[in-house]
Amino acid sequence: MAVYAAEVTLHIDDVKGKYLYLYNNVKHKYELVSTEDMSGLNLSTPGKYMITAKPIREGNAAVRYILIAGGIAGIAVYVYKAINI
Repeated sequence: MAVYAAEVTLHIDDVKGKYLYLYNNVKHKYELVSTEDMSGLNLSTPGKYMITAKPIREGNAAVRYILIAGGIAGIAVYVYKAINI
């Protein structure tokens, strides 16, 4: 059985975002697709696409918040000990 891939052109009148992502099933994450014009997209790879207004940031937000909370707790302990010397 032969499978033929064709390019699909998608025209969107009112685009709300400026970043186009394609989901990578192997890596289990969205990857940025280079586009010049969001109103006329030429899609040649089958898959799940997403348009966003802001770029997707790598990393885990929960880890970032834990580090910030740990830093604040460390500063609080330092100040408490400095006051009670």
